[in-house]
Amino acid sequence: MYNNYCGVFLKSMMSVIFRNRENPTFYPTIDQLCTFIISYLCILLNFCKEVGPFIINFCSKFLIVHESNVE
Repeated sequence: MYNNYCGVFLKSMMSVIFRNRENPTFYPTIDQLCTFIISYLCILLNFCKEVGPFIINFCSKFLIVHESNVE
């Protein structure tokens, strides 16, 4: 699922870059910018919901091991 989000992000970024290269006077409207930002905030939120518990679990295990080595 993470690869799918990255693919969508990269395709969108590439389309924005190439669109600007073809039309250097292109300036996105406020609506386009808001849509772009909201869509990637949603992607980030979904990514955090899926990966967040794994990262928390990994970090807590690392801290437990680290604390036992310190004592």
